[in-house]
Amino acid sequence: MFDHLEDHLKSHSHEHTHENGVTHSHEHSHDDLSHHHHHNTNSIEELKVLLKYMIAHNNSHNNELLELAENLKNENKLEAYNELIEASKDFVKANDKLAKAYEKIGD
Repeated sequence: MFDHLEDHLKSHSHEHTHENGVTHSHEHSHDDLSHHHHHNTNSIEELKVLLKYMIAHNNSHNNELLELAENLKNENKLEAYNELIEASKDFVKANDKLAKAYEKIGD
């Protein structure tokens, strides 16, 4: 059940390509349950690409959260299940705000 979580706790990198063709990666670790990235956003275009990436990244984490919630439900741990469902709703709200910020940046 926690195989992916244990893998994710290790340091890993994410790579993405900007619309101008520049590709870069950044490392992060979840060893201490923190999640830090350092980005050099030198332009609005890079910021937009980063926001799109963050939204997709958060969606991925939300999907994992929903899988954990389903596992809890199957184990009849309904109070914990409900907490994870509420946390998932918070992920969705946060991503909605990121999307609104993205839209307000404009073209």
